[in-house]
Amino acid sequence: MAAGVMGVGALIFNMRLAGDPTPLLVGTPIFVSVAVLFGLFLGVRAGNQNAAVQGVSLIGFITAFLLSGFIYPLSNIPFPLSLLPNIVPARYYIGITRDAYVRGVGWSGVWFDEVMLMVLGFLLFNAARHSLSRMQLPD
Repeated sequence: MAAGVMGVGALIFNMRLAGDPTPLLVGTPIFVSVAVLFGLFLGVRAGNQNAAVQGVSLIGFITAFLLSGFIYPLSNIPFPLSLLPNIVPARYYIGITRDAYVRGVGWSGVWFDEVMLMVLGFLLFNAARHSLSRMQLPD
């Protein structure tokens, strides 16, 4: 799906990759996996389906737009709140896409973003696994 969106962007808007596409091709499935794990974690913790949907839309989408650097620069966020974007996965994926389409530096410029996405995915996986294991009946 993401490759289709990138292809449509290249055809309609003439958006070309500035450099090596492999960091983007590796980072996209990682980001999608982290987003799914975030939804799974909130779904496990929520009491019902409506709460899970509202939690994902409120916490996931709003923080992704406001605290990822997509709309506002991260340097404009005051200090106590400036620590919060470090746990928003969209922040790191925006860095990967900006490098792929604007800068074109490649792996040397985005390796940290890729590693942070994997770390956040690992943490969300373990948190969701722990929450799911508490829901199981004892043997």
